[in-house]
Amino acid sequence: MDIEADLAISDNSRTVWSEDQFPVAELASALSLWLRLPDGERGNFTFDSMSYDVPGAVHITATDEGWRVGSVFATDAPSSPATWESLAPNLVEFIEVVRDGVTALGINPALIPGL
Repeated sequence: MDIEADLAISDNSRTVWSEDQFPVAELASALSLWLRLPDGERGNFTFDSMSYDVPGAVHITATDEGWRVGSVFATDAPSSPATWESLAPNLVEFIEVVRDGVTALGINPALIPGL
């Protein structure tokens, strides 16, 4: 699944990390599967992509303060903590935008599991 686009992880107006030509369809698929897990089984998210030598190009980590989004490529700059109620809708929106983009390219959107 090699559908790429520019990706930016933002925290309000601050860019936490960005990458040109990021495998967004692969990320959307992985996030969709992660979001479908029951709350008690979800745990942290670490994106393990065939495009990178190390896992964690994008990671979402639960902390005592809330969920933080970051990257192994920008370890000094994770996002501010967010509640699950504020983070989850943003992840769903990202997945839906990527699914729409995949569909517009004429590719079966089942490539990215529905929520």
